[in-house]
Amino acid sequence: MNHDAYIKKLPKKFIGSGVIFLNDKNELLIIKPTYKPKWIIPGGIIESLESPMQGATREIHEELGLIISELEFLGVQYSKSYTKGSNLFDSIEFTFSGGILSRHEISRITTDEKEISEYKFCPIDLLQEYLNQWLYNRIIIYLDKSLL
Repeated sequence: MNHDAYIKKLPKKFIGSGVIFLNDKNELLIIKPTYKPKWIIPGGIIESLESPMQGATREIHEELGLIISELEFLGVQYSKSYTKGSNLFDSIEFTFSGGILSRHEISRITTDEKEISEYKFCPIDLLQEYLNQWLYNRIIIYLDKSLL
């Protein structure tokens, strides 16, 4: 088997980055994508030749119009295979903290409305109403770390 054929046989995994941002009331920034039923945190799929942090900062700029240069790594989580149509996928998600956004930074948030229809800061005790269970479980662990 040649090298190209070997590479094509390797398993494929989604690798994504998400960022936790809080406001001065310790509420979490969540965004409403136009292509999913539930709210999510800013972030997305990491592109080829991008590090997880580069992917996160690119996605923040694309989704919110913010340029954030410093992120703190919080952790990584693996999600066992799930099906989407007839395809089987695994997911590896990196999570970063963007800290507390200032009122000035919040006032500069813009969404393109093609991918993200709106954003809001959600009280931690209401997150389960907005996020899917997998994301909620992942975020709660990291929120406990970032609020310490």
